[in-house]
Amino acid sequence: MLWARLVVLVGVALSVRAEERFQLRGELIPPVDSAVVAISGVNHPYQDQKQVAGAHFRFRRLPAGTYTILVAHPEWGETRRTIAVNKAAADERGRVEALVPIRRSSRERSRNLADRSTVSVRELQIPEEALDLRKRSKAALEKQNAGDAAGFLERAVELAPDFADAWNDLGVLANQRRDFARAEQYFREALDVEPDAFAPLVNLAGVLLAQRKLSEATRLNARAVSERPDDALANAQLGLCYFHLGEEGLALKYLIEAKRLDPAHFTHPQAFLAEIHTRNGRYPAAIRELEDLATRYPGTETGERAQAAAEKLRRNVSER
Repeated sequence: MLWARLVVLVGVALSVRAEERFQLRGELIPPVDSAVVAISGVNHPYQDQKQVAGAHFRFRRLPAGTYTILVAHPEWGETRRTIAVNKAAADERGRVEALVPIRRSSRERSRNLADRSTVSVRELQIPEEALDLRKRSKAALEKQNAGDAAGFLERAVELAPDFADAWNDLGVLANQRRDFARAEQYFREALDVEPDAFAPLVNLAGVLLAQRKLSEATRLNARAVSERPDDALANAQLGLCYFHLGEEGLALKYLIEAKRLDPAHFTHPQAFLAEIHTRNGRYPAAIRELEDLATRYPGTETGERAQAAAEKLRRNVSER
């Protein structure tokens, strides 16, 4: 069946009119005194963020696409969830609802408190002009202007070659263009500057996986999972590494964990789990994974293919 090839659909535009816009209405569980909620496009350049007090947040005029919602809580650290935004997921007024349970991990709390109390000398030496250019880059991404955003970041790293966050942002933009070689270069620059930074580590591991550089990708993803066991992307990528290496037991372990942490994760762990279950004759489990994926990506090619594959597998099983 080779259904795991579905993952290449990440980055494919959704089949809706370009001018359609949607409102994302989210609810944090439990409510918070204060947190930053950020949203970023997975398959297109887009960023925005809001300060939230209470349970509810909104992002307006979003183009259709797959998004990552990040909640940065001052005590509990970061929680991420993936959501598909499109006409099929919206009500008649174009509103998409999202529930975001805030993860409460003692490990993450300790790490977050340590990060908040530590500022590197290198960070303090970044000139204000470079910091301002990164802010302008984020503003450009709110308008979906990836060209201007990249230009601001390129100027930022010219002024401050040790600006790891700017190098990482450049890598994210290159990755969204599927320019994996350039993205790899930028993420390596970020890690050279700040070897302990997590974002460029997991991002570099991802572009290495995309290029099937499996040995280094597996090593770096294993390091990422070791550093942050509750990170869905690190778990998903490590599971995919083991999937491509034929290590099905380890692939199952990490893909199941990725799905637990972020049930709609944009790497589509359900597709790979379904592939493994099908290979081993566990057809009902494979069908459940495919139907779960279809439910989380309504109105998309991903969801439609998942549903079609589930129905075909069910017919094949009933004919045996």
